[in-house]
Amino acid sequence: MILTPAWEDIDRISDLHLMLVGSRSAEEITDRLLDTISLLAEQPYMGALHPDAFLAQHQYRKLICGNYVCIYKVIGQTVYVYRIVDGRTDYPKLLR
Repeated sequence: MILTPAWEDIDRISDLHLMLVGSRSAEEITDRLLDTISLLAEQPYMGALHPDAFLAQHQYRKLICGNYVCIYKVIGQTVYVYRIVDGRTDYPKLLR
């Protein structure tokens, strides 16, 4: 389940690619992110526990997709995608 903040992240990433590179890039990054997230349906634990101590303590995992990091948790049988962020930023503070 992709939560609202993660959908908003995807929209912002797509908009950034649209402005900087063009519509084809925006479409490609959106498809790439969604394809990567879809892998979690079959292998929810494929992403490692997050190396940030606070995030790991709260069971957040990360899955890398190019320059972007998908932050998610597995709760029961469901994968919850919380955020999709640029891995080159100090993104762990978003979830603290």
